[in-house]
Amino acid sequence: VLRASEIEHFNFEKSRTEKINGVSTWAVHFFERGLQTLVRGDHGERVYSTGTLWIDPLTGRVLKTEFMVENPYAEPPVKARTVVNYSRGKVTDLLVPKSMLEHYESRGTSIDCLADYSDFRGFEVDVKFDFGPTKPQ
Repeated sequence: VLRASEIEHFNFEKSRTEKINGVSTWAVHFFERGLQTLVRGDHGERVYSTGTLWIDPLTGRVLKTEFMVENPYAEPPVKARTVVNYSRGKVTDLLVPKSMLEHYESRGTSIDCLADYSDFRGFEVDVKFDFGPTKPQ
């Protein structure tokens, strides 16, 4: 939603302030518009998303996201909602997912999924180049 290549396809509106983990955030509601959508139906139909971003106005960091989509073209129609909470990693200063809650609904049936994340670590790769003469084979 906030990628430079996607942001022009959304409208944003600050709806309220809310505390997330003791931080006063702006709850910014978004809704998708236009001809391109992040989600497409099984046959390429445009499926528009809405949601909320909880943003720390002092740092610009996104502390929580809610992403909702409803696909009326599916048989049966499906609604989905994903909420992700972010926190500072123990090893890195980056915000990383702390938990993700997914909710799916269709014809009176629902599925709830919860994922908790922990133990994020740095990933390092050591690459060595040898530009010496090639060896005959």
